[in-house]
Amino acid sequence: SVVTAPTCTDEGYTTHTCSTCGDTYTDSTIPALGHNYVETISSATCTTDGIATYTCSHCGDTYTKVIPATGHKYTATVVEPTCTEDGYIEYTCTKCSETKKETLKALGHEFIHEAEYEIDRVEPTCTEDGYVTYKCSRCDETETVVLKALGHNITDEVYERVESTCTEDGYVTYKCSRC
Repeated sequence: SVVTAPTCTDEGYTTHTCSTCGDTYTDSTIPALGHNYVETISSATCTTDGIATYTCSHCGDTYTKVIPATGHKYTATVVEPTCTEDGYIEYTCTKCSETKKETLKALGHEFIHEAEYEIDRVEPTCTEDGYVTYKCSRCDETETVVLKALGHNITDEVYERVESTCTEDGYVTYKCSRC
């Protein structure tokens, strides 16, 4: 009698052989053992796939499975831009700490020429310029706008009249409606 041990995939048995004529038969079957796989893992990261390797402890048979990359999971920190300085959004991966940054361009000043943003005003006269100073709607920066002198507005109203004489010219002075 010869015993053939079971393997992972084949059953075992005992073969009986006649020493005189060589006739054989089998009996005492033993079920196949089945594979006993032991898992070894190379973990996936945010950007690379992992691999799970399965190796049979009986026969050494192996196979692998891909573990897909997990992808980044970002949280964002925002620094708002100002009128004169760029801001940014910084993204940080909660799994691997990788960071990336996105610039937010400076906004520039926003001067709105309305009474609500006016902080100083000097009205122009007939001969002198005036001005209006406005405050930026986002910061304390100011902008001054010149209001040009108005010039005289001469009317038909006589301010002064001097009649001509034999030796001197006369004249008429008209009045400005503003000054």
